Amino acid sequence: MNLKRIVIFFILLLLAVIVNGCANNKEMPTSSEKGFNPVYTVLGEKDVSTGYAVRRIIRISVPLGLEKKVLEDNIQHAARDVEKRYAKADRGLAIDVYTFTDEDVKLLNQGEYVNTIADCTYAPNGEWTNSNIKYSPSNMKANITIKDDYFKKQKK
Repeated sequence: MNLKRIVIFFILLLLAVIVNGCANNKEMPTSSEKGFNPVYTVLGEKDVSTGYAVRRIIRISVPLGLEKKVLEDNIQHAARDVEKRYAKADRGLAIDVYTFTDEDVKLLNQGEYVNTIADCTYAPNGEWTNSNIKYSPSNMKANITIKDDYFKKQKK
């Protein structure tokens, strides 16, 4: 009788684990960092390709208050999203990501000139000029520059 109770207990425990796992089944994270959820908004994308390379410029906005690592992850996510759509083994690839704050977008929409708070070149060895090298995921590097203005705006 005890063996039967133990078997039933483990079956119920296994079912509980399976049901709980299915109930908590969420979309897989979109970054290598577990649980990462992008918070950027794509403002626009421009094709500046040449005969030998796909070249894209993307403009994004992010909210104030992001930590440096989270800001970098969002910028790289935007670049890799473009990479997924345009990478071709027979051509080079280079992507520039220009990043603004959500507040700066309001000024841009009013015709104001606004500097980016971060720039990223995602290309072979992180250099736009290397876009003539045939695409290989292992060569792609992100060269990100974040301006101190982003963190200063947070303190205001």
